[in-house]
Amino acid sequence: MNPEHVHNALDLSSYSDDSHIMMIDNYGVVVFSDQEDRRYKSLGILSEADKNEIKLKRRFEGVDIEPLQYNIIKEELDNIDKVRIFDIYDEEDAKNELLSVTKIGELPLFLVIEEDADRYLQPVVTIAYILSLMVALAAIVSAFLIFVFITRFLKPLKQLKEAAHHLSDGDLGYKVNIKTGDELEDLGHSFNKMASKLQRTINNIEKKITERTSSLEKTNKFMTGRELKMVELKKEILELKNKLNK
Repeated sequence: MNPEHVHNALDLSSYSDDSHIMMIDNYGVVVFSDQEDRRYKSLGILSEADKNEIKLKRRFEGVDIEPLQYNIIKEELDNIDKVRIFDIYDEEDAKNELLSVTKIGELPLFLVIEEDADRYLQPVVTIAYILSLMVALAAIVSAFLIFVFITRFLKPLKQLKEAAHHLSDGDLGYKVNIKTGDELEDLGHSFNKMASKLQRTINNIEKKITERTSSLEKTNKFMTGRELKMVELKKEILELKNKLNK
């Protein structure tokens, strides 16, 4: 098989420097590769049976078939009927590689496409990085919203607490100003109404006490004047009695 015929039949323009293509036979021997140093080499170590069979068929006469580092693919060739993906660490290039092995119809041939794993992992890493940033941003926004919510919720409670302190100190004129548009605002209005009503009740009690005190003072003055008159009357009666006795 002339490698140039295979090369011309395959479109290799879409492959980058990190991508390579090979065509291998059922023994795992590379019959074509875009890298010339791989041609007529085996993916892995050939067994003695394979070597004898290749020698009998005079497939690669005069060629010393050296093994590559893909022995795991060589061992699985008989089990590949469609497509298999292998994740292999390339010791020569010191990087992870993804190899796709495809059976070519009913022919004793396989197409092997080698890709740099980072080419596929980098978008995943980028997506993971973007997702991490989005999660971090969402956490920051959530924390800010929670802070705003808690602050908005606690501020009216703080006003109510201060109003309760003023009320306990007798400052019934203190008013709360809560504008939340919810139950807390209604509670603030109720608190103000309670303070106003309590103030009116106290004012009424003080007024009644004042009126009662004034009435008692008048009664006391009247009783005191009456007692004085009784004393004077008793004195006059006593003096008159003494005069009569004389």
